[in-house]
Amino acid sequence: LLENIAHVRKEAPDALPRLRLLLMKHAHMLNENRAIPHVVFSGGIYTGHPDRKAKVADILTGYAAGIERIVREGIGNGAIRADVEPATTAILFIGMILPAAVIWNVTEGEFDMIAHVKAAWPAFVRSIAAE
Repeated sequence: LLENIAHVRKEAPDALPRLRLLLMKHAHMLNENRAIPHVVFSGGIYTGHPDRKAKVADILTGYAAGIERIVREGIGNGAIRADVEPATTAILFIGMILPAAVIWNVTEGEFDMIAHVKAAWPAFVRSIAAE
């Protein structure tokens, strides 16, 4: 996840294209690695292992912080509305992916997660883009 943030910062010049690229990288990563949601959301992985829990928390909060930074940059250059809250927007962004990943996982891949995030992207952009 954190490497994907670094990659999109290099690959896309502006906030909205960066966010779209990050969304697709995240969805493809989950689509290609079914075990990731099991590991990240398994209570058993953390029980009796506070260091593991802390490491996953650091990764997830670091990912959200990276998204917030992209959103702040977009606000700064006028691509994203000034009234958008970066932290909330980061969680909304992640929310386009994680529920879809859960549904994809429990349906054994029958739910098309990639199609979902592609369809969700325009609604997300309409909610944050400057006019």
